[in-house]
Amino acid sequence: MNQYVKRLVVSALHGRFDIDIVFADDVNVIHGSNGTGKTTLLHILANLINLDIERFTHLRYDSIQLQIANGVNIELRGRPTESTSHVTDVELIVNETSVGTWPREPDEHQEQLGRPERWRRVQELQRIKQNLHVLIDVTYIPAFRTMIEAWSTLNTLPLTRRNVRQRHEDTTARQRRQAALRETRRSLSRNFTATELAREFFGEFVPEIVYPSPRHIELRIDHAIQRAVNRLASEDRSLLSNAFNKIFNAISQGPSTTHDRQSPPAVIRKSISEQLDRLQSTQAEYGLAESHSAFTELKSQIASSRLLKSEHDESTQRILRIYEETLTQRTKNVDDAFKRVRQYIDSVNAFLHGKQMVTATPDIESTPSLQIRHDDNTLSPLETLSSGERQIAGLIYSASNVAQGNIVLVDEPELSLHIDWQRQVLRAMLQQLPSKQLIVCTHSPIIGSDYIDNMIELVPRPTTSETITLPDPSSDEDGWLVSDYIEEPE
Repeated sequence: MNQYVKRLVVSALHGRFDIDIVFADDVNVIHGSNGTGKTTLLHILANLINLDIERFTHLRYDSIQLQIANGVNIELRGRPTESTSHVTDVELIVNETSVGTWPREPDEHQEQLGRPERWRRVQELQRIKQNLHVLIDVTYIPAFRTMIEAWSTLNTLPLTRRNVRQRHEDTTARQRRQAALRETRRSLSRNFTATELAREFFGEFVPEIVYPSPRHIELRIDHAIQRAVNRLASEDRSLLSNAFNKIFNAISQGPSTTHDRQSPPAVIRKSISEQLDRLQSTQAEYGLAESHSAFTELKSQIASSRLLKSEHDESTQRILRIYEETLTQRTKNVDDAFKRVRQYIDSVNAFLHGKQMVTATPDIESTPSLQIRHDDNTLSPLETLSSGERQIAGLIYSASNVAQGNIVLVDEPELSLHIDWQRQVLRAMLQQLPSKQLIVCTHSPIIGSDYIDNMIELVPRPTTSETITLPDPSSDEDGWLVSDYIEEPE
């Protein structure tokens, strides 16, 4: 794998310290105390890999160099002015060739640019990225997930329905529900809402955020379940059609002249009964009601004396064998259709106690949906999980469904987790992330206890940049003190 971050060198970050880190191509656990720049490090990686150059006009530094394993070297150079300690322009250099300069625009000018100009700039950067063959993508999972979850949940059904009622007071209830559904779908697709909120609270250098709330996870898993059910319905039609043709051919054939070796009908009947039991058990496991399957009536039909009155008839043996093969294939189809949903649920359930995440059907006419089943067999939505349980559900879902790129960045995965869960969470995420580079920043070295050789302690070093003049610490310029970032040696 050559699509991964190899090395990051930052000179004079915040005008105060330098960073130089070499990364492994699989797991990297970066740990350190507060104020050492762990979160900023992830933000630099996310924004630079995405070539979101505008973000770097909000960060003070001298230079940033990123080496990618495919041989591409990306460098940013920024310069503050006397009037501000922040970067006023950013020069992008790729493989020692200057690509362009992005000036920092005043906030009022940014608003005047309008969407066409902003879109032109985005397209220009995407074109540069394609020309550079930097075909890597990054997924950033932030540490402030509780805030994002609260915002995302607030931005779904209850608030939307209230707004829709205000705008459609004279319409029918059915029209209001349809309008609410449309707005909810639009709301769920607006990933930038969480990003804008995070930047409002934590600054403009926050990268793009795509992190699901429990409500989003429920909706998306429910959609995946619906797709699985639809897939099964299509495959059932094909299976039954093929079985009908095979049965017709079996009846049409005369006595065998080659004396094919066939199992006795009693043995085949027993196998069919076992296959039916397995199929019913598999359907129940995925919350599929019996009405979802055309195969549930076979058990009584196979056991009928009318079908099996001629046990030694070759046609009967052929028909029974066709039934057996069809049932085996149907069970496999169910497992294949629900494979990804099952993988996610099993990973989450490895952490839960006294409850289990399941796909359950409230009634025989309903499509299964994602639920939490408690020890007393009652069901509840994901919002009833504790903060630590929601953390696990969100991290594993992000790893299995959101992290589509080559690199996954995770900030403080230990939040709200018991120490035992901290030891397990990284391995659970890696099971969902084959062939990806994972970079985790944490305050808890326990997170990487199974990956000792992949742990990196982030210790800030005073900058050696000659282009940066450190301010007098007593002036507390921009609210930063050297002691905030650099600990005095004992």
